[in-house]
Amino acid sequence: MPLRPPVGFVPLNMSTVQEWLVDARLARKLGQDEVDRRTRELGARVSQSYLSQLERGVKSLEELGGPRAEALRRVYGVSPEEWVRHTGLSLVTPDNVSSTVPALPDYTLSAGLKAFIDEYSGKFKELLEPRWQRWLAQTDFREEPETSEDWLTTFLYFREKVNPR
Repeated sequence: MPLRPPVGFVPLNMSTVQEWLVDARLARKLGQDEVDRRTRELGARVSQSYLSQLERGVKSLEELGGPRAEALRRVYGVSPEEWVRHTGLSLVTPDNVSSTVPALPDYTLSAGLKAFIDEYSGKFKELLEPRWQRWLAQTDFREEPETSEDWLTTFLYFREKVNPR
């Protein structure tokens, strides 16, 4: 689920947010690969290629999602207040969310992956399991499958090779 800016937030210039992301990373003397590794260890991976897209403005922070934004904030060592001040995006943390609200998934399904799951989950029940959806959504493909048929080929190959956690 994408993050939404707080009501009344005046958007920063996109290049300002991009520059802040780069500056915050470099202030910690972190390479993009190291950010990838550390966010993965926190359970909400921001891949090197995705981070590069964020820093270049190809992807917006709104697309990042709450858990990955929180992981990035923690790796960068900035307070929630500083994060909001620079990005305009609030964070959902255990301190400010009711225990009755279900946790948001730490992944988003692309349109092609969602179509594949909708079409083939009757035949492959494991596609309804969050562990498979998370694994397929977060795998950093050299060329991401687009159609349901592409995803089926990919899924069948990996189904024989891996057991996602």
